[in-house]
Amino acid sequence: KRLILCCNQFFYLHFFSTCAYSRLSFYFPVMKMLWLFGSFLFFQVAYHLIVTIFGYGLQRLDPSMIAICRDSIWLVLFGIIAVLGINYWKAYFEQWWKIWLGFGGLLGFSVLISFFFFHKSPSDILIGIKYGLWWMSILLTASWIGFYFGQKKQNLNWIFPYLKWGLVGIVMLGRIWQFGKLLFPDFFFSLGYGKLDDFHFGVNPPLYYLTGFEGALRWQGLFSGPNNYGYFLVLFFPLILYFFPFKKQLSFLSWIKENGVSFLVVVLWIVSICATISRAALLGLVLLLAMACFPVLKQHKKQLFVSGLFVVLAFVWLSLRKWESTQAHVQAKVWGFLEVLNTPLWFGLGSSGPAVHHGGDKLPENYYLQLMLDIGTVGFLMRCGVMLLGSYQLKKLRLVVLSQGKWNDEVYQIFLALQKGFLAFLVMGLFLHVFEDSMVNYLFFSLYGMSLGWLTRRGGDEW
Repeated sequence: KRLILCCNQFFYLHFFSTCAYSRLSFYFPVMKMLWLFGSFLFFQVAYHLIVTIFGYGLQRLDPSMIAICRDSIWLVLFGIIAVLGINYWKAYFEQWWKIWLGFGGLLGFSVLISFFFFHKSPSDILIGIKYGLWWMSILLTASWIGFYFGQKKQNLNWIFPYLKWGLVGIVMLGRIWQFGKLLFPDFFFSLGYGKLDDFHFGVNPPLYYLTGFEGALRWQGLFSGPNNYGYFLVLFFPLILYFFPFKKQLSFLSWIKENGVSFLVVVLWIVSICATISRAALLGLVLLLAMACFPVLKQHKKQLFVSGLFVVLAFVWLSLRKWESTQAHVQAKVWGFLEVLNTPLWFGLGSSGPAVHHGGDKLPENYYLQLMLDIGTVGFLMRCGVMLLGSYQLKKLRLVVLSQGKWNDEVYQIFLALQKGFLAFLVMGLFLHVFEDSMVNYLFFSLYGMSLGWLTRRGGDEW
């Protein structure tokens, strides 16, 4: 009887899962899922404006509820594709199980230690995950979405023109929005913006951010702050260089004619980074320009030396101009480092970094110190282990691409561009809590993870 009962339960489970799969396959074909994915990214672009207008201006929605709604939509999108691709789970986890296991172990360790040893509330734990580890979950879930599209043999090349001009549109709209705030401040005050100021959590976002009291105006585009805007610009700058390459020409006039659009877009991007007056963003820009120009600069050592000297002097000048901020950053990093040495067994999730706006009390101004204060040296080493597993995945991907002769495949080239932006972003983490903005995390890591997942599936059996 028990055997018959178990068989009946299995039959009903299989029957209902098959019905759900059939229904979802009917209502959500592959192209519709791609459009839903794109719609989610469009929502992300407008996220800060929605929070400002409906959260602080009209006061119709709680900003935290908008964030919860955004995360829920992403998980629902992932869940739908997980059901649609139920037959592909085995193939996916054959390639990704180590990274998922490592991330699950890191997440479980962090949550259990924080809850049972440091008695952190569920709210503190969720906040700590948001600011420290949520970007990993976005990347991994997006890798499944990309793998599913690859399994369905969905061509992604048609998306790239939308991505290309969408990125340009985000920056152009940001410039228009910023000029509008200069010309019509009263109108933007009515939308929900506050006075010229620095960031203060839970109050109306400032019309413009300032470099200290009565300092220079800092540009933030459509994002929640200048640093956040800088994250976005640095992450996608290599992709802009890929989409708008410079072509060699014999004469200056022919060069201008051939590269006019590329020149304008790249200059717009660089000027936008400089307008954030973020030293971390400028450092990321310098690193990316060095990577792009190194093959030429290494043949001209004098120009390389002069360029390096100019960059150093520029950073010294900017640091002196923002002297109070420079002092605060240095003191915070030194304090954070000493705190890690004195308490290597951590304080629990939600104790440091941007969590200071929610009850935390430690602000080291460094993403890596933030992790060590939250989850300790053990948790930080586990996180490094997950990153190493990811690096091994990238190494296998490179070997597969080389063996298949698909080095010039457009998806792979776009992935490499995103990879360069990510490397510069990790360096910026030495100076800021770079994973603090979920808006930037969703925009970048959804595309990064999806392209990686698509490429691993297209690699086929060579994995």
